[in-house]
Amino acid sequence: MDDGGNMRWVPTTMNIDDHVIVPHLADNNVDKDELVEDYISNLSTTNVDMSKPLWDFHILNVKTCHAEATSVFRIHHSIGDGVALMSFLLSCFRTTSDPTCLPKLPVFSSSKSKPTKNRKKNLWQYYLVKLWFFIQLLFNTIVDVLLFIATALFLKDSQTPFTTTPGFNASARQRYIYRTVSLDDIKFIKDVTNAVSIYMNLAKHYKLFMDYLKF
Repeated sequence: MDDGGNMRWVPTTMNIDDHVIVPHLADNNVDKDELVEDYISNLSTTNVDMSKPLWDFHILNVKTCHAEATSVFRIHHSIGDGVALMSFLLSCFRTTSDPTCLPKLPVFSSSKSKPTKNRKKNLWQYYLVKLWFFIQLLFNTIVDVLLFIATALFLKDSQTPFTTTPGFNASARQRYIYRTVSLDDIKFIKDVTNAVSIYMNLAKHYKLFMDYLKF
């Protein structure tokens, strides 16, 4: 925040020792897989320190049945929201002819010309389309409100794998169970679907955003 009370982008300093954590988890009497699960479960109950960049990296030098060691990357959800918002804004203002160029805002001419018959006809069509969209919005809103009231009164949610069973104690402590996924399988799915790597895409969007700020 500057002297005028306005928010500004400023560079920040970071101490890497505050973010990379290597805990000592040597315990021969406990199953190593459960030890890792307990550590992750305990980690989820603590908050990220707001006085430093909102992420930390934990290296667990414990041999499990899946790997020689385990790393846990904890990141605050606000960073993910910010990256998603920047990616969305860049996608909205980026040209399809040259995706690598800097985003540009559309410029409209302020000159006014006399209305013609074609323009009047286009205006009528414009207002009719707007009216139709408003009617659709009103109808969908009424339907959603009625469904919400009906769900609160007597309807029930559909059964999913995340639906709790009767007698479930929500206040009880829960354990995080992880599964190991092969990177080769992920690359195979990416190649079959002709998708783009998420990390490469985020890095490209971040570079474009920083270039846009410098511009």
